[in-house]
Amino acid sequence: MVLNQKPPLDGGMLISTAVARIKMLRCTWLNQRKVVTPDNEKQVLKIVLNDRKVKVSEIAEMVNISTGTAGTILHEKMGLVDPGTY
Repeated sequence: MVLNQKPPLDGGMLISTAVARIKMLRCTWLNQRKVVTPDNEKQVLKIVLNDRKVKVSEIAEMVNISTGTAGTILHEKMGLVDPGTY
């Protein structure tokens, strides 16, 4: 065996690593997933009233919702932006 040569990976190790990554991504996605609620709408409105030039991604991060949900609140509930602009 040559020094600095990594040992070969077996199929089980690759599969277990892939499964661990999928579980991690799924948990992250589930933690972020929220629906449009009156509380979220109020938070978004407060943020926009404080800074009208705030980005949708910044709103999403502050309220802990996805950018799509933040855009939906702004566009459908408040009529503030065109969905193609973010």
